[in-house]
Amino acid sequence: MRIARHTVYAICVMVYLAGQPLDGRTSTGTISEVENIPRAFLSKVISKLVVARLVITSRGMGGGVSLARLPEEITLLQVIEAMEGPVLLYRCLLRRGTCELHSYHAACDVWRDIQARLVQDLDAVTMRELSSRHTEKKGI
Repeated sequence: MRIARHTVYAICVMVYLAGQPLDGRTSTGTISEVENIPRAFLSKVISKLVVARLVITSRGMGGGVSLARLPEEITLLQVIEAMEGPVLLYRCLLRRGTCELHSYHAACDVWRDIQARLVQDLDAVTMRELSSRHTEKKGI
């Protein structure tokens, strides 16, 4: 599985916002500068996060971006799926019958088990946890 750059940016945005005061908003300019994300990418990333209901935005004085829910309620899986769609290791895991080898290919069962564990692990990591890890790594 390969994570696209815009997904990495989305994770950075979410981790940054998880470390901010819950009642505040952060400007996209600040996020762009602090996280070193080009503004063109950032606006697209934030748009997808808004559609997924992971962040909210407001315009005008005091406007900006904030998490739509508490950081402990937003998981790494939700952020990845907001940007990439469902986590899929192989197309036959999307729907039975899409793989001509499925009925007899033992690897399909292995892929299914690995995918289930991956999804479970990604869903267990919250933005609160990632924000805490980020703070520890930076030595703040």
